Amino acid sequence: YLEPYLKIVKTIETTDVNNEKRLIYYFSDGSAFSYAYHENRDISFFPQNAEKCIKLADNEALGTCYFIFSFYPRIKNDSYEDWKYHINKGLEPTLYQYDGNPETLYTDCKNIGSFCTALIKNNNWKIPKDYPKKI
Repeated sequence: YLEPYLKIVKTIETTDVNNEKRLIYYFSDGSAFSYAYHENRDISFFPQNAEKCIKLADNEALGTCYFIFSFYPRIKNDSYEDWKYHINKGLEPTLYQYDGNPETLYTDCKNIGSFCTALIKNNNWKIPKDYPKKI
């Protein structure tokens, strides 16, 4: 679906820290993205060192080494509330089950890492000075 809009220069197959197969798609600047074989709506973006980063545990890497996005333009089931920040928007920073409270973005980013991408987006795609993780 997205391939016509992307210029992929290299694709490799690897396994992640959970031993799941993944394809990593590289751009010409060395950044890359990946998603697990069992889905293609949750996308991990690696600004650099994708192969090294994908081998790290999520608590080490999520929000520092890689950032997650979701692609849910349409959902036809009862989980709409969980994905309300994604419906009909295309590719967006992951906000699955986000409660709408800005403080939750910081708390989740610090403790889990899922909402770190949204924090950066909300700061004009720059790392905020009060970013809760060391990069």
